[in-house]
Amino acid sequence: MDTNAPQVRNVSRPALVTFAVIYCLFLTLKIAYWLVSEGWGLARTGDIALIMLLPPVLTCILLVMGALLLWGRSAKSSWCLLGTLLLGVTLIPLMLPEVLGVPASMYAQAAWYALPAILQVALLIAVWVYSLWLRRTGYLK
Repeated sequence: MDTNAPQVRNVSRPALVTFAVIYCLFLTLKIAYWLVSEGWGLARTGDIALIMLLPPVLTCILLVMGALLLWGRSAKSSWCLLGTLLLGVTLIPLMLPEVLGVPASMYAQAAWYALPAILQVALLIAVWVYSLWLRRTGYLK
């Protein structure tokens, strides 16, 4: 074997990368479902301004880009995921009136209603931190 030949590095993708990409795509589908099922109807009837649908749309786009860039081993994926987290903060006003509009006797149920969204944000932060760790280890290009 020739020792001067360049070594081909064919590192397989870790399972966590695959799960992170699938999770990002799952969140994209969930936000897109809300946009189609409720968001567009709320904007059409005038309950929310049409401009308020821009952050969820941009969040979906950045999530898909972040997932595809992470799958493609690009270091830009962490920037897309960070943008998703920052735009995700703007989704809180869309959900907050529903949570705060309940009577005091139903606060426990409102917390139960908000818990999945909080867990999803925590998992997305974990995916972002994982992408930063992959970037530091040299896995991403």
